[in-house]
Amino acid sequence: MQLNKIQHSRSYRRAAIRAQRLSEDPAALQSFTDKAMAKALRYKNGALTDVWDSLMRLLRLIKAYSVGEYRDISWQTLALIISSVVYFVMPIDVIPDVLLGWGFLDDISILTWVMASSKTEIDKFKVWEEQKPPTPTTDLDEV
Repeated sequence: MQLNKIQHSRSYRRAAIRAQRLSEDPAALQSFTDKAMAKALRYKNGALTDVWDSLMRLLRLIKAYSVGEYRDISWQTLALIISSVVYFVMPIDVIPDVLLGWGFLDDISILTWVMASSKTEIDKFKVWEEQKPPTPTTDLDEV
């Protein structure tokens, strides 16, 4: 699957537009993050095995941003991360998720690309996360 083709697809453009709207509504962003977690859990030991830990970090970053705990991230990186997770949640994209075994190739390609291109800021979040005082567990911490 050619990443450039995915990034310029109609599906990814729709994901970016939805990400913009979500980023402006903290409650909707939190709800969306829960929906993304539910989808991820269904495929934890399958298609997502190789990217599981990194995907969980992205979801925790979005959640921390949505509740105002973490803001040390550029707007461009946040938009990119949210867009990639929106794309992951969308059932119909460049390769529809119903095509078992193949349906997540494009999703994983986008997520992997975002993780690599945003590594510095994701690593800053990781350090912040490791240094913050413990809080009651959330759904994202238990998986």
